[in-house]
Parts: sequence; structure tokens; C-alpha cells
Amino acid sequence: MSIDENKKLCAKKLSLAFKDLHLECSDQQITDVSSAVIEAMSGQWRFFHTSEHIFDVSENGDAIEVIAAFFHDVVYYQVDGYLHINLAKLIAPFLLEKDGQLYLTNPPTSDKDTIFDLNLTIFDYQPGQMLNQFSGLNEFLSALVAGKMLENVMPISMIAEVIACIEASIPFRKINEDGKSSSENLASKLGIVNRDLAFKWSDSKLIEVVERSVRLSNRDVANFASLDCTDFLNHTWHLLPETNHTLGTPNYSVKGYRISIQKMEGFLKSLPYDIIFKTFHQEPSPEKLHQLNQLAKTNLEISQTYLSMKLVSIAILEALSLRIGNSVGLGTLLSEVPSDGFKFFDIEDYLPKHAANVVCNSELETKVLHLLEVGRTQNSAFDIKNSPVATYMLKMIGFAEMNRVLNHCRSYFSGQISSEDLLRQCDALMITNIVSGITDLTADKVSCLRTNI
Repeated sequence: MSIDENKKLCAKKLSLAFKDLHLECSDQQITDVSSAVIEAMSGQWRFFHTSEHIFDVSENGDAIEVIAAFFHDVVYYQVDGYLHINLAKLIAPFLLEKDGQLYLTNPPTSDKDTIFDLNLTIFDYQPGQMLNQFSGLNEFLSALVAGKMLENVMPISMIAEVIACIEASIPFRKINEDGKSSSENLASKLGIVNRDLAFKWSDSKLIEVVERSVRLSNRDVANFASLDCTDFLNHTWHLLPETNHTLGTPNYSVKGYRISIQKMEGFLKSLPYDIIFKTFHQEPSPEKLHQLNQLAKTNLEISQTYLSMKLVSIAILEALSLRIGNSVGLGTLLSEVPSDGFKFFDIEDYLPKHAANVVCNSELETKVLHLLEVGRTQNSAFDIKNSPVATYMLKMIGFAEMNRVLNHCRSYFSGQISSEDLLRQCDALMITNIVSGITDLTADKVSCLRTNI
């Protein structure tokens, strides 16, 4: 949908949410909030954390969840590279930038702000502390934006419920040293807020608030429990350019692509499957949580192997590209991403057609080979769906040999061996065939260029 269509849909959903909560909110206020949210979610580098994502997270939620969903990713500092002007004017008084880092201000007692203090308590932050992107920077600032935008629309107790949902969306937190989960810690902090601000929440109300936050948080990471790993990989490929901006540039380098794949492979490899989805009291049920965890485990296992095989192929291509120059574009070496229905020269057409003689020793390996050969199901602005070089290599030498080469790739990445050392660790005929394929493809490109001269 267009930005204007997203603004209208956001306004419609917000209007219904405010009505469900019996809140008075003018059409202009709703328009202003919707416009600010959608504009912020439409930044140049937003590929996954977009307006479509917040609509997905709000789906089937109650009114508080809908409002929280619309705000929970409104700030994504390291992706956008800045605070959107419509948001910055709201929260600038609470922030200080120093040496490229954001700090919370420590305002004098006379300037205390209830919304700011509420955020500090729920996030367990302190005035003056540095904000870390890996421990809630974006969520804290998004919650602060929500609170300041809603303070003249909602009572403070409802704003606290919205902020609780946004705090719960901080992902991938392990049990702390006291043996408490992030949801249990959130319940404790809300207990303090309930006491200090005299909300008069009952124990059952407090549990309800935390259970709601768990529902929203689990929808936020729902793609980890995709029934088909292809869907999970589609989402992963939307995430890649958000944190690897070089992928958004024309003809990005082979090395740049390798680094982005390497970072994602390392992240997924280090991510425990059982910390992705949250739980508190009866949300979700033990049976549902087990199902979510098992799906996440399967998707992580398939994706890690898939990315590892792609990493081997791109490492070999990088090593070969260094024979030409230090920053060879991937599109120059292979083929450009198809656009407007036009298919450019494709390296797949220049590699030997091996029969599928690779032995897959597990269902996982069978799925990975299929994903590499057939490809993901969604288009990407920076990449083709399938992986022809990785498929060729895998069919020729098999999973065990690819994993052996992967270890040498890691030595190359860390500078322990040279690019030529890496190539010498590979099957000589395989490297010769890849070089011949690239050479023939390049020759046809040159021939096409000379046509009609």
C-alpha cells in the first residue's frame, strides 16, 4: 500500500481502538498520530520494520495491543540513522547526544515529567544513562514517543499498559541472574508503578497487563514459528538490508554481501530457540509455547545450514574477485537482480549441469538443497531468490565437504589464511568450472555490449 493508504488504515484502526476504550479523540488528533507513525515507519532503510509489520503485529489484538503495536517500532535508531523530526520534537528534551551515543537527560526536580518517569520505571532505566541499541534503546524511545503523543488522550494507567507492551517487545532476553524471566521482571516493575501512581490495579489486573504484553511480543516475532521455513527466510531477507545499508546501493561489492550473510548466520547460530517466545501465567498455554519453540528450533536449524552453504559460496566468489580488485561488484562478477520482468545474464546458465547426485542424509539437508536450488518465494530488491553457485557447489561436493570448506572460510574471514589459501582448500575442478562460468558470462556481456557497434 502507499503511504497515504497506510495512514488512512492506521487512522481507522486507531479510531476503533480509542472507541473501544471509551476515549474521546478528535479526528485531527487521530490524523496527526497516524501521520507521524506511518511517516516514521516509511524510512529509506525500512524493509522489514515497516507499516505492514505493525499492522501484522496489531492483528487480532485488543485496543491496547493495537495502539502499542503501532508505536512499538516507531523509533529504529540504528536502521534509520536519525530520529524522525515529527518524533524528535516530542522526546528531544529527554535526550543528549555525545560522541555519537544517546544519553538520557537528568532533569532537575522542577522539570520532572510523569511520562518520562513512567518509562524509566517500566524499563528500569536511570536518568543520565547511555542508551544501548542491544538492550532496549529503540523500544524505550518508541514507548516515550507513545506516551508523549497519548498523554492528552489516554489516562496515565492506560498509557502504562501501552508502554508495558512496548517494553515486552525487547527481544531475545535470557533468564536473569536472579532466575527471573523478562515477563516476571516486567510484572515486578508494574507492581511498583501501580503502587507509586495509585492505579489500584488488582493482582488479576496486573497479570492481565503482563499477559497482554506477552501476546504482542510473541506476535512481533511470529515469523520464527512459520510453518514453512521459506516464509522465515523471506522475512530474514527483508531484515538484511536494514542493518547492512551497502545492500541498498547499486552493484554492492561481493565482500559487502558476504559480510551481511556472515553477520546473519552468526546471529542465528548464537540465538537459543527457547528465548524467542515469552510466557507469563497462562499466556500462551504450555502446549502452544511448546509448539512455538519447536517451530522456531526447526526454522533456526534449517536457516543456519542454508546460510552456511551460501556463506561458503560467497566466500569462494569473494576470493576469486580479489584476483580482479578489492571492491568488485557482485552484479559485475555474476548477474544483476532481475527488474521489471527483464532477466539479465545469469551465472546459472554458465555452470555445469550436475545431476542431483549429492546424498542428503537428513530431511534438513533435503530442505536446504531445495531452498538453495529453487529459492525463496518472495522477491528481494537486492538479491535473486535462488543460489545457483551454492547449489552447484553442493551438488558437486556434498554437505560434508562444504562444511569442511566452511571452517577454512572462517579462517579466511579472521585473517588466518589468505584468499588464495582458501581456494587451494577447495576441489580444483569445482573452482575451474566456476571460473570458466564467470569468464564465459563476462564474455557474453562484452559481446552484447559490442552488438551493433
